[in-house]
Amino acid sequence: MTGNAMRITPLGVLAICVLSAVEGGITSVFGPLTGYLDRAYGVGPEGVGIALSVKFAGSLIGMLLTIFALERRPVRGPMVIASVVGCAGLVVCLLGVSWPVLLTGIFLAGGGFAAVTFGTMQVLAHAAGTRGPMLLNLSGAVFGAGAMAAPMLAVQLPDARLPMLVGGGLVLGLIGLVSLQGLSGTLPSAPREAGGFVRGIGLTPVVGGFVLAYICYIGTESGIAAWLPTHLTADGMALETAATFATGFWGATIVGRVVSGVLSRWLPVSAILLGSGVLICLAIGLTTIPAVAPLAYVLVGVGVGPVYPCGVAWLAELEPGRPRTTSWLLMSAMIGGVVFPPLVGSTITAFGTSSIPAVLGVLAIGSVASFAVAGLVIARRAATARRSTATA
Repeated sequence: MTGNAMRITPLGVLAICVLSAVEGGITSVFGPLTGYLDRAYGVGPEGVGIALSVKFAGSLIGMLLTIFALERRPVRGPMVIASVVGCAGLVVCLLGVSWPVLLTGIFLAGGGFAAVTFGTMQVLAHAAGTRGPMLLNLSGAVFGAGAMAAPMLAVQLPDARLPMLVGGGLVLGLIGLVSLQGLSGTLPSAPREAGGFVRGIGLTPVVGGFVLAYICYIGTESGIAAWLPTHLTADGMALETAATFATGFWGATIVGRVVSGVLSRWLPVSAILLGSGVLICLAIGLTTIPAVAPLAYVLVGVGVGPVYPCGVAWLAELEPGRPRTTSWLLMSAMIGGVVFPPLVGSTITAFGTSSIPAVLGVLAIGSVASFAVAGLVIARRAATARRSTATA
């Protein structure tokens, strides 16, 4: 294993937190902006799905480039470049003179800030030592804080002042950019194993199971971010109240991550992860009941919160010192964000808002089932290894 030791100062922790908050805000803000996007650009409800898909497409490309950059350079350089791209994207969004220009800004902002978040997750999973799980959950909690604040502010501001929200994100992005001086060093790397190209790039069958689980998981999370207000307003709730429950959903993800961080001291992250997946499925089922749907979405948030950091931590435990395994995991998450928001939007157009829980439920079940299958494969391999050791 090679690589210069990572150093994360308090300033580096600040950068991680601030940039995670910006990424959280970008991810969550589109749902409450459905009406504004229609008024300003003439796009219907499907415009939210298009905007979110473009955001995740940028994220996917940004993360793919960052995978290779982090293997060849100290972490600070690629993350500074990604932060500059993200801030430039917010500047383009501020211009917003047409729908294509806005989508261009969303693409750049999504790519830049997601690449930074990806880089910090890699650093914390593979190079932060015993502080890694705690800092992963802290990063996730701050992401949730940004995701709470953005939709709440979006529904409070009149159309003419919405650029202030983008400007606030830009200021935070610049603060995070300067604070990246608190990160130094390179990620650890391991020699390439025998076993062909697929094994050599880190995409093993177990990693493949995690990849599928994350695609479905991000499809679920992004679907809720985009369509929770639409679902609740269709049941007769005012948009401002629906946005409050959207904020509650993201707030619940913080609660879930904080609780999982505490529980990880006594429970394996695999158990927390699978338990969270089951909770998500049950809570989405409750969203079909209008009387309890708002609170059910908050309960979904409690389950959603631990999945992202716990999945990274679990895979890092299984493949220590091999950042490429979690690279595939984190990058695959963006595929769910690219593919599923437009599909959910088309489904709503075809079958109405009552179809939202069904689509989200299918994705949630696919995620927990993939994690469960991967867990069974891991347990079987461990049992085989123990038997081989006993007979040796």
